[in-house]
Amino acid sequence: MGLLIITTLPSILILMYFVKGDKFPEPQDKILKTFFWGLAICLPAYIGNTLLFEVYRDLGISNILSSSFFGPAIVEEGLKFLVFLNIVYKFKDFDEPIDGIVYGVCISLGFAMLENIYYVYLRGGLGDPYAVAIVRSFTAVPAHAIFGAVMGINFARYKFKKSKDKSYLTLALVIPYLLHGLYNFLIQTNYPYGLLLVLCGVIYVLKKYNDEIKLQKRKKN
Repeated sequence: MGLLIITTLPSILILMYFVKGDKFPEPQDKILKTFFWGLAICLPAYIGNTLLFEVYRDLGISNILSSSFFGPAIVEEGLKFLVFLNIVYKFKDFDEPIDGIVYGVCISLGFAMLENIYYVYLRGGLGDPYAVAIVRSFTAVPAHAIFGAVMGINFARYKFKKSKDKSYLTLALVIPYLLHGLYNFLIQTNYPYGLLLVLCGVIYVLKKYNDEIKLQKRKKN
């Protein structure tokens, strides 16, 4: 039971922080729906990642750089992007910029929680399960939240800027993908730099989120 709590609680706590901080909260059913879509894309992500690794193996491609940028990063961020574009973007409740951050984080943490369960309980060969769960609580889980928040920020820019500049849609996919690929590369080759990337991402996302909260407070007054 303790291992399950360590594995799942970080995703829930981070999500609660972003959901509860919103001064005009999103409906619970929309939060749950978005979170469960994050869970749901784990299966196609697993299939896609497995197929890609088999292709690379058959082609004799085994270097870390290729697997970092042309493996899980593109599959997982691509699936999150499709959920945001085809489901979340159409929510009537997605009616202010901060909602992009909330929903983006929500998708990513649904995904991150189930991925964590896979790595801790099913993957094997990674060492002590408690150690794996604790390490991922400070690396992979917040990293996924960062990728989702950045995606949501750019979806919000596209939705609420008068120009409707479609380059923001491109950025909503490309920036999280590049961040994810860079994270995967650094965490395997230079662990401290991987942690530094996560820390910088957390600082950036929290600043953007708190800026939006300040705007909400002005609206309320």
